[in-house]
Amino acid sequence: MKINLKKQQIYKLTLIEELITSGDPTVLYKDYVPIGEGMSGVVFHCYETSTNKEVAMKKILIKNDSVNIQEIKIMQTLNQRNIVGYLGCYELDNYLYIAMEYMDRNNLTAMLDFFPEFSLSERHIAYVVHESNTALKYLHSLHRIHRDIKSDNILLNHRGEIKLADFGISVQLTKRKSKRNTVVGTPYWMAPEVIKGKDYGTNIDIWSLGIMCREMMEGVPPYIDDPPLRALFKISTKGIPPVQYGDYTPTILDFVDKCLTFDPTKRPDCEEL
Repeated sequence: MKINLKKQQIYKLTLIEELITSGDPTVLYKDYVPIGEGMSGVVFHCYETSTNKEVAMKKILIKNDSVNIQEIKIMQTLNQRNIVGYLGCYELDNYLYIAMEYMDRNNLTAMLDFFPEFSLSERHIAYVVHESNTALKYLHSLHRIHRDIKSDNILLNHRGEIKLADFGISVQLTKRKSKRNTVVGTPYWMAPEVIKGKDYGTNIDIWSLGIMCREMMEGVPPYIDDPPLRALFKISTKGIPPVQYGDYTPTILDFVDKCLTFDPTKRPDCEEL
């Protein structure tokens, strides 16, 4: 057992070495200030030394099991204006330093939470959804599923740019494995077919986009007052109830209805939306 564990650790370290960009992150970047901390590590705000450009730097202990190699590999290959930019992955003193584009207005959740009395206009909702859908269209063209579309993972900046982040549970589809059936995601945003453990494809992200749209329209996702397990049961058996309040046009209501099509074979893709 110990031998197998050691082999796994060596294999993981080998994979990590393949991801590393040359250079010392404490020289290439300066003025580190911690701005957040999670289970996997600490996030810093810093500046690129050569350009003085603001950067978000995530520092993770390499021995920590929370190093997500798949996420870094996916981030390295993404290049689209609505996806948070990846700048490099460095190693120093048994820590990984992952440099990313800095988004200075936090995420969509924070905006909704900080200003509960302020409801987004339909025009603003349409803009956020359009930019998010553009990111998904690109991601899906690469046969990848995000699997965790929600307001937490939509980042904003002072220029009004909207960018998709957090590819921690994203997955690559292949010719051999063109569908997945792992039950992953965040309960209130999960599509019925995911909850049921059925085969699914990229359009589970479309369902979650519809829930995120409802979140912007009503302040919270449907069934938020229910415990997660009860919410999952309702989503997988009843679908999503109609919009409860708000003066919205038939256009946006139709868009949300299409995203939340219960039958995944009839749910539209990013192109159709």
